[in-house]
Amino acid sequence: MYVKYSTVTLDECEFTGNTLVLGYAAGLFVDDASDVTVIRTVFRDNVVNSGYGGAIVCNIGAVLELYGVGFSNNEVSEPLKVDSSVHNAFSYFCYTTACPEGEEPFLYDGCVPCTAGSFSDSTSTSPCTPCPEGTYSSATGAIECTGTCPPETPWSPEGTVVPRNCGEPQCAANKYWAESDQQCTSCPPHLETSRAGSMSIAGCFSIRASFFASSMRSERISAFNADESNYKAIADVSFPDGLTFISPTMLIVGNYDEILAFDAEGTPQGVFASLRNTGKAFGGLIYLPDLHLVGVAEWQVNIEVFFFDVHDFDGTPLGLGDVVARTSLPGFNTNPRYLSRGENPDELLATNINYADFGTVVVRFCIPTEATCNPAERNMVLVDGGSDIVGVEVLLEKGTFLVSNRLPSNPGNGRVWECPLDITTTMNIYSCALFAYQPEGDGWEWDPYQIHADDEKGVVYVGDHDYMKIHAFFFDGTYLGRVEEMEGNLGAPTDFTIYEGAFPPLSTLELPDSGVFEAGTDITAPLTLKNHRNVPIGDEYPARPGIYSIEATGLIPGTNYSSTITGSIEYKDDAPSSAALTASLNIPFVGDWTISLTGGNSNPQSFFGSPTTITVFPAPTDPASCTTTSPTVITAGSDFTATVSTFDAFLNPTSHAADTFSFALDDGRPPSSVVRAGTSASVVYSDTMTRAGSYELEVIFHDEEISVSPLNFDVLAAAPSAAASTASAGTTTSIESAVDTALQLQAFLHDEFGNEVFDAPGVVVNIQGLDPLDPAAVVEHVLEGPRYSHTVTVLQDLEATLTISFSLDGAPIGEPLEISVSPPPPPEDPFSANNVIFLAGVFFFGGLGIYYVYAHLTKTANDTSLKTKAKEVRANLFMIAVNVVDVLTDFLNWHITIARACAGLVNHLYLGFACASVVGMLIAVSVSVLQLLHLKSDADEIKTSEELEAEFIPLKARYKKVEAEAEAGGAQVQPVAGDAAAAAEDEDPVNALEKKLLARIERIHTDKTEVFQMQRDQKRTIAGVIQIIVEDTPITFINVLYMVYGCDLGVGAGEPLDTVEDENNCPPVQERVGSVFIFTTMLTVALATKKVVSFRGLGAMKRNRERLEREIKGMEEEAGGWLAELVRKRTGGEEPPAAETRAPESASAEAELRLAAGAEAELRLAADAAASLRAENEGLRRRNVGLAEEGGALRARLEEAEGRERRMIEEKEAAEAGRAELQRQADEEIRVLMAEMEAG
Repeated sequence: MYVKYSTVTLDECEFTGNTLVLGYAAGLFVDDASDVTVIRTVFRDNVVNSGYGGAIVCNIGAVLELYGVGFSNNEVSEPLKVDSSVHNAFSYFCYTTACPEGEEPFLYDGCVPCTAGSFSDSTSTSPCTPCPEGTYSSATGAIECTGTCPPETPWSPEGTVVPRNCGEPQCAANKYWAESDQQCTSCPPHLETSRAGSMSIAGCFSIRASFFASSMRSERISAFNADESNYKAIADVSFPDGLTFISPTMLIVGNYDEILAFDAEGTPQGVFASLRNTGKAFGGLIYLPDLHLVGVAEWQVNIEVFFFDVHDFDGTPLGLGDVVARTSLPGFNTNPRYLSRGENPDELLATNINYADFGTVVVRFCIPTEATCNPAERNMVLVDGGSDIVGVEVLLEKGTFLVSNRLPSNPGNGRVWECPLDITTTMNIYSCALFAYQPEGDGWEWDPYQIHADDEKGVVYVGDHDYMKIHAFFFDGTYLGRVEEMEGNLGAPTDFTIYEGAFPPLSTLELPDSGVFEAGTDITAPLTLKNHRNVPIGDEYPARPGIYSIEATGLIPGTNYSSTITGSIEYKDDAPSSAALTASLNIPFVGDWTISLTGGNSNPQSFFGSPTTITVFPAPTDPASCTTTSPTVITAGSDFTATVSTFDAFLNPTSHAADTFSFALDDGRPPSSVVRAGTSASVVYSDTMTRAGSYELEVIFHDEEISVSPLNFDVLAAAPSAAASTASAGTTTSIESAVDTALQLQAFLHDEFGNEVFDAPGVVVNIQGLDPLDPAAVVEHVLEGPRYSHTVTVLQDLEATLTISFSLDGAPIGEPLEISVSPPPPPEDPFSANNVIFLAGVFFFGGLGIYYVYAHLTKTANDTSLKTKAKEVRANLFMIAVNVVDVLTDFLNWHITIARACAGLVNHLYLGFACASVVGMLIAVSVSVLQLLHLKSDADEIKTSEELEAEFIPLKARYKKVEAEAEAGGAQVQPVAGDAAAAAEDEDPVNALEKKLLARIERIHTDKTEVFQMQRDQKRTIAGVIQIIVEDTPITFINVLYMVYGCDLGVGAGEPLDTVEDENNCPPVQERVGSVFIFTTMLTVALATKKVVSFRGLGAMKRNRERLEREIKGMEEEAGGWLAELVRKRTGGEEPPAAETRAPESASAEAELRLAAGAEAELRLAADAAASLRAENEGLRRRNVGLAEEGGALRARLEEAEGRERRMIEEKEAAEAGRAELQRQADEEIRVLMAEMEAG
């Protein structure tokens, strides 16, 4: 009995009379990885003629337990001691000997040398290892295979003994020749399959692919999902049959009487073709890309194959009228099921169900659109005789075709047959070679249905209908396995096809090799889209970035919360489809992150190598993200410790070793630099603080202050120390015991570091000597914070020595203090008679001077000359000074007299009136300021015009000079008698008119000046009256009360303006001081009287001003007429009478006037000419503007005309080209006709 890889229990068995010619055990052989228990069993008469044991042999790795086992007459070649509880101790063997290198265990013989072609390089209980491919060993007992195949024949099978077995690489299936290692290497897991003899990893492939399957039973379309190794439903279809891709983006599926269209994601794209209401039904489909035709098996009515042109499909369903070709199939009453390519491009194969005798056939027929195929020669039944033939597929590489035979009479035992293509007569299916049968082994039933072949892979895929699987085979029939591990939503596959576009499980994401990234940086990785053959997709297959997604999953630092970060897929227009996509991610958190890249919306699948793990490390430390931990209050003498927790801009803890922080206290010391210790996530600053106060600690990182800086903290004083504290009883050692003399005592507590302490208990002061009756008596006072002070009132006229001592919790504070106390000397009179007389003189004469200056300026301000501006300025400035000094005098008077003598109502009244005087002062000052500001405009009102003043004032001066000279000349010519003297007295009328006009202008100017002064005096008078009301009257009233009552003010019962609180508030010395202000009161009365008198004259002043204004108006009109006449005379309107005896000087003056008049006329003519020129220039400008507008319109019309001309030329050229073409066509037709005529 042989047991291997099993667990067996034998109970009450008998092994008798077994003879083994050559082997291990005649009775029971327990081989590798077995666990056998034998109970109550007998082994007798078991013989091994040439072997290693008798009744039982146990191999390495096996476990054997014997309970109550008997042995009798069993032959063994050498005895072996075993447990005594077992009968016949020499009847079984288990070897466990560890053999040295170069040897291997050999049953109970112990160890034997490794045979040639194997080796053992260590002490082991395992058998020797065969020499690897490409090596050999001719010796026995080898510890290594020293022989290596030469480069020209680099390969040898495992266990090679001699070099003659070396040759060309002949790697087995699922391996490839690794040139770098010079040996056959297994294909990688994701490309697990290869054909035998593959010379590179390019020969490795995966049997997985982008399968799309239809299931009529499940009424759906499903797609293979490599992540779960099953199928996902992507669309529901009520009666799905054949399906195929007709473009990189369109899948069509037969659905009884219509063909539906979907994209590769299963999204409906409409109806490709419809035969509704015709009774026809679609079966298998085949797409012929070179002919852009879709072949459709119609199996319901006409029993024929239709062909549609895919170029005819524009989104509108194709119908029966759109069929470009149709054909019936050879055979009797056959109906087509599935279609396959033929041996030649112009023919197809089809499986047919024959309803007449319920047999099935495989037929070959020509594609009706292809003239190269002769139906009479090629159309025929290839195979007959099977039952329920379904799928058919041609293997062009082998010159055969495969047929699936379901065998409905024997369910689960279907077969796939391989038949030759070069059949000339119909062949029975059972004459074909068996390609596949129960591929998963005996007992594994299957139901082969549709078949598809991948020529490039050399793989055949067979759908297992009832058992819902898809199997893969090499072209030689070698079974490769199932495509999927579980069916998922596959259902019973009716048909399936493979999408040649991107297959995510073999497409790659090219992350940088390090796999380590900085937080917050963009991680970009190009994608390489590959199809199921591990080849980059062609440009005919769109990259479609919308169906791909990338995301990273990881834990948020410091938490157990998982976070998912979604990236983006970017598309590049200028790249091939296979390299057009780039994935981008930005992960702000540190740690290990799982990157998942999937493709597909309805059926997402991971890319090759996805998911993968990357590591994100912190970004540079960010000052704005750092946090601190520090106390806000410490005690002097203790350490202040600040811990800076460092983070990057994304709040990840950082531990960069190069980080250096600078800590600067605002105590004048230089900053301290602290370098991170190791890989700690924090930086610690510590400093011993001894000085109490409030501090700021600036934390600087790379010249930038962190966000929580500065750190504010307080250092409180430590416990007070008597030795460091001080006490004070003032700044003098002697005082006078006057009335209410107070002695201020204070202790100043400090800790050992010199910091002031404000809240300590136990501070006591003792005072000795305060009691004149008992000078030794001690008075104790407890001092409390924060000032620790006490005020001691010394008795009046006390004379003693005070001893003062301070203590803190019984410990003395400094040395005791001694203060000498003595009565005060008699008071001195601060106001002597000389001081009083001096002050009185200053105020009296000062006030008198102010009055006379004011009166003088008021009088001189009424000067009627034209140049009064300077005087008016001085008068206003002086009035401002007088008003300000007046108010200051009132406040000084209050401070020295009333404030000191009267504490009651009079004091408050005086202060209130003094404040009101400020209002009056401000009004008066504002009047003066306004008069100063408006002085220029007011002064201009007293002038007729700048021109008159400029002309007639010099003229007046010149006339005075002429008159003086004329008088002197007349005195010289007095001797001349007769008419000459009389003629000399005649005067030029122009001169007379000028003199009269000049006199009138002077009169107008004088009157205007007087009106100007009246207006300003009125304003000043009104401001003065306001001052009388709000200032002078109340202040004078209070001063009079003070002068009448003096220091008794407020004592009498009949005084309603004061209270009895003023009694004894005015010492005798104050009476003399108050008398000084009698003069001030008198001055105030005098000024007020002057203001009242001025106010009484306001009415008369107003009437005079109105009279003058009327006169001025009349004189101005009269002067205007004279001026017009004078101008007329000067310009020649009237010649003055001749004056034969005129003095030469008068003639000269007249000439000058005439020249001036001529110059004026010339100026006026020049002005008229200039005005005329300006008008002419404006006209020219307007004309230029008009011309410019007309030019623009002309240019527009010119451009329009040029455009019409160009169009006419182009039309002419086109017409000429048309005529030439017509002529050429006519010539060609004539030539053809001539040729036909000649041929006829």
